[in-house]
This record gives sequence, structure tokens and C-alpha cells, in this order.
Amino acid sequence: MIRLSRVQEDYLHEIYELILLKKFAKVSDISKKLDVKPSSVNSMVKVLAQKELIIYEKNSPIVLTETGELLAKIVKKQHDTFTQFFEIIGVPKHIAEKDTLKIEHTLNPITLEKLNEFVVDYRSRFD
Repeated sequence: MIRLSRVQEDYLHEIYELILLKKFAKVSDISKKLDVKPSSVNSMVKVLAQKELIIYEKNSPIVLTETGELLAKIVKKQHDTFTQFFEIIGVPKHIAEKDTLKIEHTLNPITLEKLNEFVVDYRSRFD
């Protein structure tokens, strides 16, 4: 399994979200969403390309590889699980999003799975 840092996961997640929303991801879009300089994004996309998670050519949209998309979906699921859990317990969405970014990379996979099971069960009963 490919090991990613917290920052690498955040970038992969944002690239995936942009592709879902706009059908493509560009350095400028990632820069705006993550509130970082384009030069920082350029550095990170090169790292993700070296790990074969994305295909990146300067001035072209970023494309997720099959492995990159799979990992991005896992990261998104974890992110969404935390955000939904916080919203279930009454945390406002904007705070839930910020808190999710702080803790989503720190919990044991077993804890994440149990939290996901809780959210799915709750949503099936009350939504």
C-alpha cells in the first residue's frame, strides 16, 4: 500500500473533489481551494505524479491514475464520515469541515470503520 502524508492525502482529496465538481483539476483551482501558493501546488503534484497517483503535465488538467482515484475515494469516504458524524451530533457544517481536517488522518482504521458504520446506520434510520 502506498503511504501518504497528511498533506498528500489532502491534495489527493481536493483533486478528486475538483474532478467530481468540474470534471478537471488545475493547479490554480487547487491553490484557491487549499489557500496555498501555486508553487506549493506544483511541488506537491510533482510528488503525487512520482508516486504514480496522478498524471500531471504543466498547463494541463491533472488526471488521477487508477490507484490515485482509489486512494482518493478512500480519503473522501473518511472525510465524509467525520463531517457527517459531526453534523449528526449538532456541529455546524463549517466547524465540522475544519475539525474533520484536523483529525481525519490520526485515527486507527478500525475506529474509522466503526464510525462509518455508525453514520451509515444513523442515516438509514433518520434520513
